[in-house]
Amino acid sequence: MEVLLSFTIVVIAIFAIINFLLIYSNLNQSIQARIKAYTISNDFLNNLLSRSFNDPVLSPGSRTQVIQNITIIYNITDITRSNEVILKEIVINTRYNFKGKNISDIRLWGMKYKYENVVR
Repeated sequence: MEVLLSFTIVVIAIFAIINFLLIYSNLNQSIQARIKAYTISNDFLNNLLSRSFNDPVLSPGSRTQVIQNITIIYNITDITRSNEVILKEIVINTRYNFKGKNISDIRLWGMKYKYENVVR
């Protein structure tokens, strides 16, 4: 009877450990997918910010770009003062898929200044 009870306790412990490892593995994969989506989105934003102010890619409007199964929706808005465009606001929303679930909770923001390289 004692052997049977010991065996039952060991089996329950093994199943608990396996369950923990599966949960941990799933969480790890989820974090890796989010890091990948964030990194690609951040690189995309940095690419836009590195362009010249008058680059046609930075014209106002909303666009969508898909990179490695990650959907980047970005909106560029011209901000004017005295009828002159002085800033371009860039807002990025990223959507990625993890195990069949659409996740869209990455949002990045940047500003492109017209006079950022002017030395006085």
